[in-house]
Amino acid sequence: MNKYLLLTLSLIAVLMISCGGDDNPAGPSGQACNICPIELNHGWASKMTLFTSTGNIFDESDLTQVIVGDTVIQSVPWYVIEVRIDGVLDETIYLANKTNGVYQRVQTYPGHYESFLVYKRQVSEGTSYPLATYGTVSVLSKDTSVTVPAGTFDCYLYHLDLLSVAGYESYDYLAPDVGFIKTERFVHPQDGDPYRSSLIELDSLIGQ
Repeated sequence: MNKYLLLTLSLIAVLMISCGGDDNPAGPSGQACNICPIELNHGWASKMTLFTSTGNIFDESDLTQVIVGDTVIQSVPWYVIEVRIDGVLDETIYLANKTNGVYQRVQTYPGHYESFLVYKRQVSEGTSYPLATYGTVSVLSKDTSVTVPAGTFDCYLYHLDLLSVAGYESYDYLAPDVGFIKTERFVHPQDGDPYRSSLIELDSLIGQ
């Protein structure tokens, strides 16, 4: 059972089901993006904590994201990632590394797929760019030191603002040559104060 749509990418995929997008990622392909290295049988094992609106912990789980396959679509290599919560398959997502960043591909309805840029690379601090038509991504830092159970990493810090569409914002920390390190999500309810709803921290690397 899907306990929670945990990953920023995952919720964006859900939004794409009801909204349009561009099926052809911009920018040339072929060069690996070091922001999020993607290789078969590699992945990330994380600790996930969910919070109530009062800041209390109400659930703790093990979250894994493992690259289990790859395919070429319209000359673009896409990687298949299985997301599991406490060992149970929660969902499958598709990512691609492009020279300008990391893209996600989703099926909006049977036979129709769309893709969009999420994590842009080779950008200056303070740079902002649209997240399809659903919000804005801002690069807040390129050298934020983050300590998680897996160790200490120098990270790019991305702020994903989806307040107008989904009512939340996310702070995503990615380390070059490592990938996903930490994610914090803050919900902004219409009838209450904003609060941190989830925390995901890297516990170990899989197959690396």
